[in-house]
Amino acid sequence: MHETSLNLYLAAINQAHEDIGLPRPALGHYLTLLRKGFAAQEGDLNPNACTRMPVPADVMLDILHLGLGTDNTHTLRMCACLVVCYSWYNRADTGIQLLRSHVTLTDTSMTINTKSKTCARNVACPITRRFDPRHDPDALVYRLLQRWLTLSSPHHSASDIYWSLPGDTHDWQPSIITKWLRSCLQLVHRAPPVGESWSGHSMRAGGASASLAIGWTCSTS
Repeated sequence: MHETSLNLYLAAINQAHEDIGLPRPALGHYLTLLRKGFAAQEGDLNPNACTRMPVPADVMLDILHLGLGTDNTHTLRMCACLVVCYSWYNRADTGIQLLRSHVTLTDTSMTINTKSKTCARNVACPITRRFDPRHDPDALVYRLLQRWLTLSSPHHSASDIYWSLPGDTHDWQPSIITKWLRSCLQLVHRAPPVGESWSGHSMRAGGASASLAIGWTCSTS
């Protein structure tokens, strides 16, 4: 167990005590000292520890180009899925569990009727990204998404997973995003720097960071 993983356990212990009218025990100076000691010991045992960081935009551009140039159907869908997760700041569960009925693609924009744990399930939450020639003059994102749509549409009904292909046996868990990211990184010969790791959540953070860097916000979509 990592020192940072203790938070969930300590919170549960404190809440259980509070619920029955007892003081929360997992607090205070000595607990802080204990956690510092735990962290130091963990560092000694794992000197090559990594911190999860955002995926840089240039890495995603390589993945986008891979999707546009590949003749492999599975590679195309991995790239398209990752680009959508990056552009919409999707959590892994939202990104991988999109249904065909959740997505509207036109030549000017793409809209996702987002289903996630932060949105009420009985309320629509459409999020639109407009294709902006200022930031994508060659319409690379649109071309990639249109390529996937053209390939997948003949096999899909409205209730199908947006990234599914005939014969799939996936259970469509959020961990697939990290798996697909690592596969694409190998194909484009990219890897995180020493001390960094990239996972599914790095897509969300990377997309938001890249958008902020060029002055784009959700309010200007």
